[in-house]
Amino acid sequence: MRKQIWAWLLTTSVLAGLLIMCSSPIYDFLAVTTCRVEAEIVVVEGWVPDYVVKAAAEEFSRGGYRCIVTSGLESETGQVTGLHNSVAIEAALLLQQSGIDRSRILICPTPPTNWNKTAKSARAVRDILSAQGVIPKNINIVTIGVHARRTWLAYQHAFGPGTQIGIIQIPEHNLDPARWWASGLGIKRVTKGY
Repeated sequence: MRKQIWAWLLTTSVLAGLLIMCSSPIYDFLAVTTCRVEAEIVVVEGWVPDYVVKAAAEEFSRGGYRCIVTSGLESETGQVTGLHNSVAIEAALLLQQSGIDRSRILICPTPPTNWNKTAKSARAVRDILSAQGVIPKNINIVTIGVHARRTWLAYQHAFGPGTQIGIIQIPEHNLDPARWWASGLGIKRVTKGY
């Protein structure tokens, strides 16, 4: 009898949790909508799909920025990400193909890691800007979908209270934010991130 009660309580709790998660605006919470700030620097995460990098190029062109920064992991030894050893380099090449002058692109590769990739990329951007004597008051970051809140928080933590961080979230193709829970991709993005 006791096992049945515990099984019933566990099942009810799990179902209630799923109901709350599916009916709550968790996707909207994670996929922070555009919170742009007046900035001279815009950052694009290099691992995002090409259409997000192209959206960053458009943002750069119309936003009056001084430079655009690409961030992203270097590949580990023996791993190939394409023709280059870093997604930051690949994003920079795509920006150039989109018409951005190479002299206005700053590439910030991040050493390989399996943990806290976004936070390490944010610190790499901070460190490379600092090494060039740039301590920005404001930065905008371009990223995708539910990764937006994680990115926003990682950059706020890396740069500290002296720098205001804006986030520009580009919606993910092939995913309906209103029905994220109805697809395997939506469940994966919300529960595991990218």
